[in-house]
Amino acid sequence: MRVPDADSGAVSLHSHAVPRTTHTMNLDQVAEINERLAATSLSTADIGLEAPAGVLAEIVLEGSPTFGYLWARLRAGGQEAGRVLLHTDQLKAISRALHLAHHHWGL
Repeated sequence: MRVPDADSGAVSLHSHAVPRTTHTMNLDQVAEINERLAATSLSTADIGLEAPAGVLAEIVLEGSPTFGYLWARLRAGGQEAGRVLLHTDQLKAISRALHLAHHHWGL
């Protein structure tokens, strides 16, 4: 978190633990997933989604980071193939499939 100093106006960085009860999404997890998706192929079937068929291109946030929605942008046949809303079970499956055991989704 960036905190401006009242006297000098300088900005310092402070880290803090996010309580398990917060709704704030860990955007670092999304960035890490997107890095892995750029280097591998993960299909909707791999994460338990039967339709629409496609490969996950990237995860995008819609709305506020405090309580937003995560969507998977899909590709099929080298072209965009729509998007699908991701729920906690799919986010856990994505992290598991990409060997990101340190990710935590949901409460």
